[in-house]
Amino acid sequence: MKINGEGLLRTIVGLVFMIAGAGISYLIFSKSNIGMAALFLFGFGGLGVFLFVLGILHFVRFRPPAKIPDNHLDLVLEAGGAMVDINHHIIAIGNTYDVLINNQKKYTAQTKLLTVLPEIHLSELNSSQPKYIMKKKWHYNNLSIMYDITTQDNTVLEFRTKNYWYGHYGCQAGQDYYEIFRHAGRKYSIYKNNVQIAFWDKFIVSLAEGDKFKIIADKDSNLELLAVFCLTIDNHYSSMGKGKKGGYISVDLGFSSEGVKPFDIEWRPK
Repeated sequence: MKINGEGLLRTIVGLVFMIAGAGISYLIFSKSNIGMAALFLFGFGGLGVFLFVLGILHFVRFRPPAKIPDNHLDLVLEAGGAMVDINHHIIAIGNTYDVLINNQKKYTAQTKLLTVLPEIHLSELNSSQPKYIMKKKWHYNNLSIMYDITTQDNTVLEFRTKNYWYGHYGCQAGQDYYEIFRHAGRKYSIYKNNVQIAFWDKFIVSLAEGDKFKIIADKDSNLELLAVFCLTIDNHYSSMGKGKKGGYISVDLGFSSEGVKPFDIEWRPK
């Protein structure tokens, strides 16, 4: 039986906070300090209830991960297709990314400083003119991913969350509609007009510098745009503090639950 670690942890922590809030409130109340008792009750107890409910929801929404063979990536690479590597570098004044197309460095991306909301630019090498600008949009639910992606000809592509719980995102680009599906672990699949064209995976361990991503795609795909989708999601989670950015060793165990679509281990690039 699969156990949802995220849900179990939140449920246990929620129970601990509820019990602690009730216990401390009772001790303070017994000394006739009603105001302080109420503060602890609503503070610890309220946080405990929130975490407990969140944990239960994770249990209810949990979907077991797909069984992926250890040699899956080797089998996919043997099929051919195109490959995009994104390597994150941490610098003193922000974050930069090298984007390699079929092992050749073609683009760089950099987060912008002094902006109200996160923003990242993707540019060709030795060019000051960005090809894509990804700007986070304000939303009352800050957990949802909402970005406007501006192309070099000032066309704005709306990258939006379709389902936060299961990691389902969409973006209309001209006549084509792209959907990105999160999976258990660190994998994401990309569909174009309901047909899978790519997936990416994030390395579980990063040493010294930063995260590393590998995208495997059909040869005729818009590889720049696929890299933009990957950078957009990473930028969102980085701004939310998910995943360790910095330090000598960075470990990302990914998500414990499968998303809207199970990961297709039979898909091969064309």
